Amino acid sequence: MKKDILFPIILIPLVVFAIIGVITYLKLISGILLIVVWIVGFLLASVGITYVVTQEQLRILKEEDKKKDDE
Repeated sequence: MKKDILFPIILIPLVVFAIIGVITYLKLISGILLIVVWIVGFLLASVGITYVVTQEQLRILKEEDKKKDDE
């Protein structure tokens, strides 16, 4: 993978879990709500990474199609 795609793949979960970690550490929420927030955070991070990777794969496929069309 290219370096430009690795940055968002690392940054998205880092930011999401850093925010949730701070919320947990400061004890702003607790109990079942805390569990729900961690699950939602995991889902958001997963969806964000999937979106970035999918966009990169689509870009690569478009470039390959363009090269085939030029030949």
